[in-house]
Amino acid sequence: MYKVLLVIPTIIAIVFALLFIKKSKKTKVQFYFLGLFFFLFFLILMAILLVAENNTNSFIKSVIDFFSLLFYVAIISIPQTVYFYIISLSNIKDSDKKISRVVQHYYLPFILLIINIFSFFYLKLSTDSDSLVYDISVKIMNFSNFTALLFIFPVLNCYYIYNSVRVYRLHKENVPRMFSYDTGVDLRWMLEYIIGYCIFIVIIYLLQVYTHILALNIFTGLFLSFYLLYIGINGLRQKKVRFEKGLVRSTYTSTKYDGDDALISEDKANELKLLILEKIKEAPYLDKSLTINQFSKSIGSNSKYVSKILNTEFKQNFATFINSYRIEKAKSLLTSETYSKYTIETISEIVGFHSKSAFNKAFKSLAGITPSAYRKKNKASLNTTKSRKH
Repeated sequence: MYKVLLVIPTIIAIVFALLFIKKSKKTKVQFYFLGLFFFLFFLILMAILLVAENNTNSFIKSVIDFFSLLFYVAIISIPQTVYFYIISLSNIKDSDKKISRVVQHYYLPFILLIINIFSFFYLKLSTDSDSLVYDISVKIMNFSNFTALLFIFPVLNCYYIYNSVRVYRLHKENVPRMFSYDTGVDLRWMLEYIIGYCIFIVIIYLLQVYTHILALNIFTGLFLSFYLLYIGINGLRQKKVRFEKGLVRSTYTSTKYDGDDALISEDKANELKLLILEKIKEAPYLDKSLTINQFSKSIGSNSKYVSKILNTEFKQNFATFINSYRIEKAKSLLTSETYSKYTIETISEIVGFHSKSAFNKAFKSLAGITPSAYRKKNKASLNTTKSRKH
């Protein structure tokens, strides 16, 4: 039973690997890294499945041995692949690195692959198992693989998971500076991607010690099936998020960004502030996909200057500024007799939100109360006023 459960995520992994690698040839680099991620998962899971087999057939034993060696190469290739996939989802970091700069992160797996392939074929073809060369080959192979599992794999994970989290936090911090919405651009599911991968790391070590424990194998099969499906489906939906480099900045590093250095004279600042307020009267905030770049162009300015004015004059980032007007518009609709039969979700769409959940979150943040509670409160107040008049 437990083998069947491990077969399922193995099949899911290879199917998504082939799908994303095929898509990467025609479209974006993000699909290449995600395809590689799934392919490495496939190698790891195949090795775990095959090692549990006790087969006396020499060919099948050779296949099992070969996948066992690929297992060690795969586990020290996957941490950097997780990281490169995350940075490929946006241009907030230099994701368009030259191939040579990406390849250097895979030097260790490549070296281990060469050692394992050479050792595998030499040991299989050698007729003298008592020779010195044979003994040295075995020792080098075993030492390299156990070093990879016990030392290199943990170190690589610490380094790349730390940097993956930093990139995610940097991304999350900058989304409201450039977008008036977060649906499809906040990469919230990346957090589950990282957490799920961390759980997978723990599973890898547990399986090395407790291979035949039924409960662990069942949990592994179920968890990985769900995790790989979740990542695969979200990976297919996710489009690359593009930031304006001059506006990217972080509170987590000491790096200086161009957006903070935008110099504007007092007269120009006042003029731009008036232009922003005039433009708001046209209700551009009703556009669900409004970005700071679109807004800036509509008033004949650029994103860097508009961002500077919003930060200094209005003490808000772009998303908070736009959402404040959306919420004010929503308040008027929620208390209007004309819109009394409209659902909260419909009103959220009218005022420019992508979803009801995003609307509820923004409304409570700015008004201190949920939209439904606000409507109920004002309806009760209106009924009280009417009864007093009568």
